[in-house]
Amino acid sequence: MLRDAHMQPLTAYVETLRVDHPSWEFPDFDPLDGGSNTDILFLLEKPGPTTSANGKGSGFISRSNNDATAEATFGFMREADIPRKRSVIWNVVPG
Repeated sequence: MLRDAHMQPLTAYVETLRVDHPSWEFPDFDPLDGGSNTDILFLLEKPGPTTSANGKGSGFISRSNNDATAEATFGFMREADIPRKRSVIWNVVPG
């Protein structure tokens, strides 16, 4: 799904970061979110361990990850009635 049209610009951006900084780890944007078609960007501080593809994580910045931040984000979005396809989540300090 990272190659879907709504994800292509964001996936390309992450791939560029990975080339520019090969020793850093950059999680992908969640393709279940709205990608480049959104009008809301939520920037969190930094990725937690459940975003790490090198460990037991998903490899994505996602409200579906198995951690307290993702659970709180999921609940906030539901309570605020923000459809998933209308938003995208990433980090200010991505890697």
